[in-house]
Amino acid sequence: MLSNFESQPENDTKRYELLTRALESRPVLKQIEQSVNQAREEIVRAVADERGGSIQGIALPQEVAAEITSVSRTQSSEAKLAGQYKVARVDTTVPDGFRVTLEDVNTGDLITASLFGALISAEHRRILQDAEWKKKPLFVEMVGRKLRGRIVDAKIVSVAVHQQDATR
Repeated sequence: MLSNFESQPENDTKRYELLTRALESRPVLKQIEQSVNQAREEIVRAVADERGGSIQGIALPQEVAAEITSVSRTQSSEAKLAGQYKVARVDTTVPDGFRVTLEDVNTGDLITASLFGALISAEHRRILQDAEWKKKPLFVEMVGRKLRGRIVDAKIVSVAVHQQDATR
């Protein structure tokens, strides 16, 4: 029994990794997961409306079910962005890198992205600095999460000089 108990965390980790790889390799699984989450929320909401009950043998008082359904949990989705941006601001106070606020040339939307040494080269830093000083657009590739219509936790993957500027 003790050896089973000790191996449980390792098995849980393997199961989680397998599930994560499956979700990444099959986009339809993400849709199924979202549908299941919606169904689960509807079941809990129904229990709250019916003055409590049980789900899979677990008693769920009305107050607890109401609290669970009243706190809306918003799922984020992975986002990859690439486009023309102007450097609006640079924040160098971040201890392990710096943050750059970029303005989308087409929409005017602002995105704040992290720029860490391990993710980007000195050449990319020079291009960003030059674009900030000269107020010129540049081509930026980022990854992040989209939450409630906004990009959060963005990280710059690469930067390049705007094509028109490169030919001058």
